[in-house]
Parts: sequence; structure tokens; C-alpha cells
Amino acid sequence: MILELDQILTPEECNSIHNGLESARFVDGKLTAGPGAQDVKNNLQMDVSQSEHGAAIEQLIFQAIGRYPLIHAALLPRAFSNVTISRYDVGMSYGSHVDVPVRGGQSPLRCDMSMTIFLDDPEDYDGGELNIYAFGREQKYKLARGNAVVYPTYFLHEVVEVTRGRRTAAVLWMQSAVRDPLKREVLFELNSAQGQLTEESPNGEATRRVRNAYANLLRMWGEV
Repeated sequence: MILELDQILTPEECNSIHNGLESARFVDGKLTAGPGAQDVKNNLQMDVSQSEHGAAIEQLIFQAIGRYPLIHAALLPRAFSNVTISRYDVGMSYGSHVDVPVRGGQSPLRCDMSMTIFLDDPEDYDGGELNIYAFGREQKYKLARGNAVVYPTYFLHEVVEVTRGRRTAAVLWMQSAVRDPLKREVLFELNSAQGQLTEESPNGEATRRVRNAYANLLRMWGEV
């Protein structure tokens, strides 16, 4: 499942993030690259610990995710990684790679889904597309400012070289309460049907049965 999400961040929130990034300290992205990725990773990342507004930017992004119900209905997130703010200046790119399966030390996070939130207008830079190789084809994403794409972490993907301007994005990973992606899709379909039935017949027999099926499958498949 690949989801395109419109306006996770409002224009005002994007402006606030950019204002905070003006004084931020950026470091070589290779410092956080996983095995096999260091040779293809050429970007910069905000050093949250050394940036005055780093914690506020991360909090703003998590608040935005919290008010976006589709994320929770489709992905059933159990835990999130910290937010990484990545920057690509002219000549920078991130070659084809797969993200690390587990992040963190004392509190490890299994990476089921990756999220990229675009922070710049696509007209402000050339190149910089996020290419995801899935379902036997290459899918290109260069979304409007504030929009996001969420995709399984195990998909091969890359960020194409930026040839004009600057590309900034917020990237994070999430662990789902349901590990199996097919089971997550089944639950999402059931949840969507449950919502429609509730609107049409909140006390109907079909509504009750679908609601019970969803609850029991989540009980069987969920990890807490």
C-alpha cells in the first residue's frame, strides 16, 4: 500500500518549519546511513540536538500526524521514530536503497512504513523526485508543499539528484500494530466499510457484524 496524503501540514506550518530551519545546524546525512546506504547517500540532515527549534519542529509534525485520521485508520501505527529533516542542495541525491529494518537502541522500532513530507513547492527546485520501485514499476513522487507519501519501508527507493534550488523534507518511520501488510489492508477495507455502514444504518445487523469482525481480527492480529 502506498498512500498519498494531502495537506498533512498547512502552508502556515510549512512556513513555521522553514523559519526554524534558518538557524538550524545541518550535518552530513551519511552519519545516519544504514549498511549499504553510505555509498549512495549524499544529503544533509538537521542536527536536532544542536538546533534551537528542532524539538518544536518535531512536535509540530507529530501534532499534524495526530489530526490526520487516514494515517491511523490505514496504518494502525503503534510507534513512530524521531523526525529527520533532510536537505538536498544542488548536486545532492540518495541512490537506490532500502531503509534499515530496525531503528533505535534501547527502544528499538521495527520500520514497517516510511513517510516523506514535502516541505517545498515543486516549482522551487528541479530534480529531487522520490522514486519508489513497487509492483513491477517505478513510481515518481514530487508532491505539493505539505503533502506526504507513505510507503512500505521494504520498497526500494531513491531521491533523484537536485539540479536547481533546494529540496527539504521531513522523513519518519512507523511501526504498525499489525506487522503483516496484507492484514493491514484487510483491516483498512473493513474499517472503511464499517464507517460507511455506520452512516447508512448505525444500528443495522450488517453494521454490527462488520464492526465485530473488524474488532476480532484486530484482536487476533494486533501486537501491543
